[in-house]
Order: sequence, then C-alpha cells, then structure tokens
Amino acid sequence: MKRLRISFFITVLLMALLPARARPQSQVSSDEAQQLRQLVAQMQAQMSKMQAEIDELKGTKAQAQPTQPTTAAAPPAAPAQQEGTIQSTQPPAQGATSGQVGSETASRQQFGEDKVAAARFNNVPLDPKYNGFFRLGNTQTILKIGGYFKSDSIHDFKPAGNTDAFVPSSFPVPQVPGVYNSTISIRPTRLNLDFRILNTSAGDVRFYVEGDFFGTNSTTPRLRHAYAQVANFLVGQSFTNFMDPDGFPDVLFTTPQFTSQPNAPSPDGAIRFREEFERGHFQIAAIFRGIAAFLPNGDTDTVFSWGLNTSLGVKTFGKDNVIFGVAAGHGISRYIHDTSGLGIDAEPVSGIHPHLEATPGFGIDGAYQHFWLKKLRSSAVYSYAAVNNTDLAAGTTYNHATYTGANLIWNPVGSLNVGGEFLYGWKMLQNGKSANDPRLQFSAKYSFVKVDPD
Repeated sequence: MKRLRISFFITVLLMALLPARARPQSQVSSDEAQQLRQLVAQMQAQMSKMQAEIDELKGTKAQAQPTQPTTAAAPPAAPAQQEGTIQSTQPPAQGATSGQVGSETASRQQFGEDKVAAARFNNVPLDPKYNGFFRLGNTQTILKIGGYFKSDSIHDFKPAGNTDAFVPSSFPVPQVPGVYNSTISIRPTRLNLDFRILNTSAGDVRFYVEGDFFGTNSTTPRLRHAYAQVANFLVGQSFTNFMDPDGFPDVLFTTPQFTSQPNAPSPDGAIRFREEFERGHFQIAAIFRGIAAFLPNGDTDTVFSWGLNTSLGVKTFGKDNVIFGVAAGHGISRYIHDTSGLGIDAEPVSGIHPHLEATPGFGIDGAYQHFWLKKLRSSAVYSYAAVNNTDLAAGTTYNHATYTGANLIWNPVGSLNVGGEFLYGWKMLQNGKSANDPRLQFSAKYSFVKVDPD
C-alpha cells in the first residue's frame, strides 16, 4: 500500500506539471508533443493498474462492479470480515438480566470463582452483557475461555495429612512431635470452557466444562464440572442443589470435591428454595437418599436418610458482606466439608438384631468479608462439623472438628490477586484422642479473563 501511495503521488505531480508545459503550444516542437502524448498514455496505463490493485486489496473485482454515473456518490465500502473462526467484530447480543440474581450475588468477590461455574435459574448468566465471550465463526455459539493460574506456598507447623487442602479430618492421630511440612503447589489451577448457544427454539443453551489438577497425583487433571443446561434442566456433573455455591467463604485454601461412596443404591434426590434480593440471598434445601452397608454379621442393610441445609448471604456496610450456613440431618456426612468422603453416613447399631442406622450429622460455617480499600480485603472464617457415632463405631472414627482462619487479599494490578492466610484446625476421634494443625499459606492467582475495569 505504501508503494501505491508513492506512485499515485508522483503521477498526480506529473499531471499537475503537464498543463504548465503545454501552454506555449507555438514553442513546442512536434517531437516534444509526441513525447508528451506517450507520457500521458503511460500515466493512464499506470493509473489503471493502480486501480486494479486497489480493487484487489479491497476484495472486489472491477468486472463485477455495476456501472454507475460519474456524478453519483459511491456507497461506503462494507467492513472487511475477519477470517478464521474467531470474529471479534461481532460481539454477542446482550441478554436479559435475571430476576433471580441480585447485585450482591453477581458482584461478590470470591477467590475460588465457584459462582461462575454454578448453574443459574432459567440459565441466565451472572453477566448479561456476555463480557469475555467471542463468537465461533458464523454460528449462534459463543465461547469464553476462563479459569486461573494459582500457586500456593503452604507451611504446616504439625503433620496435616492433606498437604494441599486444609481438611482437619485428615490430620493423623497421633501426630509425631517436631514434624512439619512445607509445600509449593499449582494444583488449584483451573481451566474452564463456557459454551452458550443463544436464541434457540428451546431457549439459551449452555455447556460448561471445568477441571483442575487435584487428580490422583500432582500432574493428573481432575474433572470438576461437565454439564449441559437448557432452561432449568441440567444433565451432567456440577454442584448439587443441596449446596450453595454463593455461600463459600473468600479464602485461599482449597476445599475438597464432594466424593461419592459406593454405598448409595439409588441416586440422591435434592430440592431447594432460593430467594434473591439486591443485598443478598437466602436458600433452604433438602436432600433424601438411601444408604447401604455391610453389617458385622456379613449381611447388608439399607437405610433411608435425609438432611436440611440453609444458607444466607447479606451485604452489610459498603462492600462488606457476611455469609452463614447450617446443615443437619441423618446420613449427610458426604455433604459436609470436613466429613465428605469418610464413608460414615451410616453405621451399624448393636443389639440382638443388628441393623444399619443413618448417622446424625451437623455442620455450621460463617465468614465475614471486609474491604479495607477498593483492592484490599480480608475474611474471617469459622467452621464446625460433628457426627453422632453409634456404639459399634471404631474408636478411631471421626467425631467432630473445627477450624478458624483469617486472611488478607490484595489486587495490585489487573486480574492478579495475592494473599496471605492463617488457619487453625482441630479434630477429635470417637475414643477422645485429638490432633491439631496451625497452617500459614501464601497464594498468587492470575485470572485468564478480566472483565471488570481497574
């Protein structure tokens, strides 16, 4: 294009000079006139060639253009379409704002970003402007590539059992004196793909998949979410209705994935009621499940279990907020943070006719988030969990535990967050023996997508 502009400038300059030379016709010889006519012909040929090259660059062909009068103004050229599958020149249309998501739920900052993965009522996104999405070719499908890179530096002052996540139930009993552990881990790093097909005959469609690196070893990926949702119908793996993804505290430590034990003869059934308002939300959920297990005499038994979970999140002063949750029932240990995966949802009961009994369980947690500055915040956290073991439970069976914590999180620039956190956990077994662990953790997290302005 630069070469064309230079050639065009020289041509115009020569054309401007021609009349000055052509004025004194009586003084121009026949040879000079012939040379001028040849020069004009060469310039006309050069201009025709330049026009053809310009038309080719614009993606048009001269022979395909309709003939127009020279006095008519040419229509403005259409913007060139971006080639390839990603078309940033075609942003997705703005969607509807959900009446089931208040401003506090949508804007609350959460280090783990679990609220992004959660399915929403009527499949309406938290951000109706679809910031961060791009269109896949000339289709109705839009995509956002999300997640974050996270590195943890952890120091346990006592043996902790699980060195990546803070789980008091994993503390070994007894603990060897003078043993401590330091860990640097990137296993919390997450990658997710959020596909949405807008304005279909069945409504907006969402397919969401997310994984991290909490597999069987430090290099094995783990699937966290993989589901498809249309309206209020969801198929796949995600948070259960018994949980509240907006009720997770803003902490650095990683909570374990809720695991299923091979003692459920039928799928668990859950139902919930949720009320959203501008300053927060309230949720109550119930779960019903069957549990099967072996008895001491070798027989098997099945027992019905149930549970209730209620949670609340409220904005207090400025950007500060508080969350609170309580879960209670029989056979719900799988759904309590500290007891998930222990397999103590039901235990045998002694007597002349041994039978299975759903173990009573209880859990409570709360957190307060305070903003010191716009980009500097802290959270204080408390949690307690307990089960009521039967008299046939082994003495080494988990009975109850608690943990507390406080942190300071800073957003220095862009989507980078860094923070420090102190945690203290304590647990007791059925036989009265206990263990505890103070933990100090520093974390850095960089989100792949940043949609909020600085």
